[in-house]
Amino acid sequence: MMNPVETNHLHLILTAQCPKLSPTAEGLLSYNIWQETDSDVLYIALAANEGGGYFSHELIPVLHLMDCLATLQASKQAFPAVRLRTAFEGKSANNASFLAAVLRHQEVLLPCPENTKLHTVSIKMTTWPERLLLLDTRSQTPTNTDVDSHPQPNATPPIKAAKGKQKTAPNTLPESLLPSAVTTDIADLHDDENSLEMVDENHS
Repeated sequence: MMNPVETNHLHLILTAQCPKLSPTAEGLLSYNIWQETDSDVLYIALAANEGGGYFSHELIPVLHLMDCLATLQASKQAFPAVRLRTAFEGKSANNASFLAAVLRHQEVLLPCPENTKLHTVSIKMTTWPERLLLLDTRSQTPTNTDVDSHPQPNATPPIKAAKGKQKTAPNTLPESLLPSAVTTDIADLHDDENSLEMVDENHS
């Protein structure tokens, strides 16, 4: 395993597995992609081999690897995996082929149509670092400020409690139509009728 001291200044953005180049090879390869915590500098490293076989545990700067790939791309010829050994400081015989398998998994290398044991550089190679940086989820977590500053268009506004005593709605009916007034007018009419009857009796 890689010495933890080598990565204590790095942020792990991807751990993945991929098949080996040979269809008869057993087990999967594991690899990691790291980013410096205070910059966009990226590293790739082989991490494990399920089927056995030694390899170098070392961080390979992605920009250094890009330079190697650019040189191979400029030749406009398919190439064997051994051409990638310059990316390593270690001398393990499996380094180059394992790295080629990882780069195929990342769609940076493609198999040559005429000979699948050879490789060509994909046109996606130039955007590979940018795609790797998108894997960093540290800058994708929304903050409370972001959420509060973008309210939903159909969100129901909060209901505020009324302050003080509630006022009774004013009565809009004319005073003459209020029930007490109507009752008083009817009583007055009865008194007037009785008065008229008494007058008539007196005259009669």
